[in-house]
Amino acid sequence: MSFDNNPWGKRNQNKDGFDLNRIFEQLNDIFGGKNKNGGGVGKSKPPKKSLLFAILLIPVGIWLASGFYKLFPYEQALVLRFGKWVRTDGEGLNYHLPYPIEIVQKVPTGTIHRMDIGVPSGSQNFPSADEYIMLTGDENILHIGMSLSWQIKDLRQFVLISQNPIDTLKVAAESVLREIIGQTKTAPIISRAGWSEMNSHVQKHLQLLVDKYQIGIRVVNVELHTALPPQPVADSFTEVQRAKTFQEQVVNEALAYANDKIPRARGEHAKIVQSAEAKATQTINLAKGRADRFKAMYEEYKKDPDLNKKRMYYEIMAEILSGNKNKQIFDRAIIKGGILPHLDLKNADRKNRKEGKR
Repeated sequence: MSFDNNPWGKRNQNKDGFDLNRIFEQLNDIFGGKNKNGGGVGKSKPPKKSLLFAILLIPVGIWLASGFYKLFPYEQALVLRFGKWVRTDGEGLNYHLPYPIEIVQKVPTGTIHRMDIGVPSGSQNFPSADEYIMLTGDENILHIGMSLSWQIKDLRQFVLISQNPIDTLKVAAESVLREIIGQTKTAPIISRAGWSEMNSHVQKHLQLLVDKYQIGIRVVNVELHTALPPQPVADSFTEVQRAKTFQEQVVNEALAYANDKIPRARGEHAKIVQSAEAKATQTINLAKGRADRFKAMYEEYKKDPDLNKKRMYYEIMAEILSGNKNKQIFDRAIIKGGILPHLDLKNADRKNRKEGKR
């Protein structure tokens, strides 16, 4: 049957309208459908297999081209083949077998998410949930609030392995926080002096726990933001903390006073001991020197006792007379005759000095 014969009636051959028969004739001419007897357009023939194949290639090409897709730097994609994971694609232009063979799930893995635990609410800034009441290392009860930042570390674990990774992260974070708070005393928690160390410990232990659970999450940061006593006992707790603070202040002042006095007393003690030891050493050395001198003199005395007696006599007399300003010497032989001549040593000494100067 010719394509010109329409079983539903004669088609309108309006050249300006859409003519399917004419389109097939043109495609026949392109793919070798011309009449062999003439160069012009002859009687149209049925479409060849090559034409039908070319027509079928168009949707197939479009279908295959639909597998191209692009990922931004902050994105990753899971490629599932008939529902089974085959790979994870990263940034750039990627390709997957078109649907329904493979499907792609794009996830913004570079986004940093925030999770709050025990968020304060109300005018008095108390945490909103009672389940965040925790026991400290010294058996006090505190409301603890914490915020953590996280992002996807392993997309396959996050989407396919874990059923509810966000809830798992929240439970794990609360568990680790309770463990750390249970090992810490109240004072550094209330005063915030130990928050930096606690944040580091919570982040480290939480990362180990989520890696063990295989939820594909990386803990970016952990930050405590609330540490308050339970609201019914807040006033009493504040008074107790004030008393403890005052006690610590008094103890510190006493220790400071003791640290000031004790070193001074020890210094004075050491000074007195050193002075006494020096005095004892000096006295002993002086006594030894005198004893050695006496022994030396005695050895010389034994050699010639008469001569040493005279020397000692002269030395003693010289020492005695040196302290007397008026010196007079008498001759006993002359005194018996009634005449009392004397030698004025004082004036003689002055005269000798004058002559010496000349």
